[in-house]
Amino acid sequence: MLNYNLHRGFDYIMLVSIVLIVLMGITTIYSGTHAIEWAKDIWLKQTIWFGLGLVGMTGAILFDYQLLGKYSRLIFIIAIVLLICVLFGPTVRSAKSWFLLGPISFQPAEFAKLATIIVLAEYLSTKKEGLNTLYDLLPPIGLVSVPVLLILMQPDLGTTLVFVPIFLMMLYIVGIRTIYLVTMTSTGILVIIITLFVSWVEIQPKLANIGIVSFLYKIFGSFEYSIVFLIVLLAIIVGIYYAIKMFHSIELKFTNFLLSYVIIGVSMFFSLIVDSFLKEYQRKRILVFIDPNIDPLGAGYNIIQSKIAIGSGKLFGKGLLNGTQNQLGFLPERQTDFIFSVIGEELGFIGATVLLFLFCVIIYRGISIAFSSRDMFGCLLATGIVSMIAVQLFINIGIATGIMPVTGLTLPLVSYGGSSLFITMISLGIVLNIRLRRYLM
Repeated sequence: MLNYNLHRGFDYIMLVSIVLIVLMGITTIYSGTHAIEWAKDIWLKQTIWFGLGLVGMTGAILFDYQLLGKYSRLIFIIAIVLLICVLFGPTVRSAKSWFLLGPISFQPAEFAKLATIIVLAEYLSTKKEGLNTLYDLLPPIGLVSVPVLLILMQPDLGTTLVFVPIFLMMLYIVGIRTIYLVTMTSTGILVIIITLFVSWVEIQPKLANIGIVSFLYKIFGSFEYSIVFLIVLLAIIVGIYYAIKMFHSIELKFTNFLLSYVIIGVSMFFSLIVDSFLKEYQRKRILVFIDPNIDPLGAGYNIIQSKIAIGSGKLFGKGLLNGTQNQLGFLPERQTDFIFSVIGEELGFIGATVLLFLFCVIIYRGISIAFSSRDMFGCLLATGIVSMIAVQLFINIGIATGIMPVTGLTLPLVSYGGSSLFITMISLGIVLNIRLRRYLM
């Protein structure tokens, strides 16, 4: 009976989809790097990491996932310690993101994503009545803020972007008041808009000569001007509020009236923090996202070549090892950030669609597992992991197609990177575990 339940409870479709995506990734890595002397063997390293990932996934499937809740705080503390320690390590590609142990390198931010999901799932699962007050939101916001700030200090903007949608999805599942969800989403969007604007002006100083642009840049780009602006804005809002109450018989709650002010103020504060961590090359990436042709041989080169590669693949692609942008070396970072462009060029629209279909299978099965979990902890854990995969997928393909700025975020299960592949496979093993445990009750 136990064997029957194990067989029935195991999600073979999801497992096959995972394996096919990884094999597709290894094949693409080989195609993209076999002619590069220093990188010709990295497909073998990725294959080894795939084997280790299968071992890690098997372990994640077999143990009781509820033990993660029991040790969630310890797991999170270990992740934070690793994020602190890596800041004292060597600088690789303008960032302190890696531990280098001889031929092995490890990126603690990958582990931190999973650790944060685990500790959030454990905390939020205890909130059976949902998150009804601002006080209830402070602990989870604090939990997410610590790894986000540490990763920003590396700096790794791409990884920090993943945390926010994961956090919002988990809050939505546990039951958060709509007004809080709208407020946080609006704040996040405003932070992005303000950061884009400030970076745009700093890369192109001549824009500061335009009256309204100069005024807005001083407000959003300077802490002192921001404080003055917020004080004046608060006075205006309070004045309007009391004027309406005095001359009109309209009932207004002052807290609701100040909501827009809070959104603007918090957005300005966080945009200043993000802006302080941005490097010059990251600002240029933001600028060429707006218009790649501004610097076609510099910061805009990657996006232009990526679009050419994807477009030239047409329906069926040029065939493995036959992509011109890939094989002739025009496409940069083709084993990591722009691996989807290699797939688009060599396997065409059909190959890219197959890859996306396999990802959709994983996401759909993961969502089903989350909503059929036997407890809230399992539901939140699966939701966080599936959100992590979905967000990274969306951002990476958005970068490759030019609809998002280049942030250095890789394609899960596909791009070269041992720590990313290993942690992602363990994470998906936990999701498979959640489904399996439902049939072992």
